[in-house]
Amino acid sequence: MATRPNDADLLYGMKAIGEHIGLTARQAEHLVSHGELPSFRLSTTVCARRSALDAHFAFAEASARQSRKAKDAPAEPARADESPAAPAAVLYGHRAIAAHLGRLVADVAQLDLQRRLPTYLDDGCTVASTAALDAWQRLTGAGA
Repeated sequence: MATRPNDADLLYGMKAIGEHIGLTARQAEHLVSHGELPSFRLSTTVCARRSALDAHFAFAEASARQSRKAKDAPAEPARADESPAAPAAVLYGHRAIAAHLGRLVADVAQLDLQRRLPTYLDDGCTVASTAALDAWQRLTGAGA
């Protein structure tokens, strides 16, 4: 089954997820089973949001590009007036995510419930990296 017409962002089933990312249903199933794609279940059917997959791959691409750039760039000593870039942090809970995004906690909870944020569950706690959230804001234009 492809996407439902009343929710264009929802990909319903492995075939639809695979088609969206250019893989077979089996390849997509493998990635989902290993936790490498943001997905969720509606009853017994695996689903994903186009927006979550797009943000996931944009983040992966940006990370790879940044890693290559850091590897290829010659090491420069830091100037006294520059502070080193802050490493990507991991945020736990809707309150921390809301503070990072500059949004209300209720709005973040609703977006997370709709699976529109790049988050995952870790022992029942909603978790997100600041880098993934920043990429999501750039992609969606969802500024504070």
